[in-house]
Amino acid sequence: RAAEALGRMGAQGAAPAAEVAKLLDDEDRQVRRCAAEALGHMGERGAAYASQVANLLDDEDDIVRRCAAEALGRMGEKGAAHAAGVVRLLADDDSRVRIGAAEALGL
Repeated sequence: RAAEALGRMGAQGAAPAAEVAKLLDDEDRQVRRCAAEALGHMGERGAAYASQVANLLDDEDDIVRRCAAEALGRMGEKGAAHAAGVVRLLADDDSRVRIGAAEALGL
């Protein structure tokens, strides 16, 4: 919940971005989802972790994949560097993942 709250704070909550990024590897899918979402809302400080968020594009959980794509879509140039991975999600089995990927790509 803390990662989610920091994400809602946007750039003002970006100071602990490194701590939030550590949660991207958590066992709990909800924690991974919230961490990706939070980093996606943290401006440049969150975008510094775009590569780690991009690793979640291959997560076993469909909601985590969708949130990772959406977060990368908010990360400007650093997120755009992972566009190929997001494009790949346009063919995901889950329609929510496909929609999130399309939105992240601005389609």
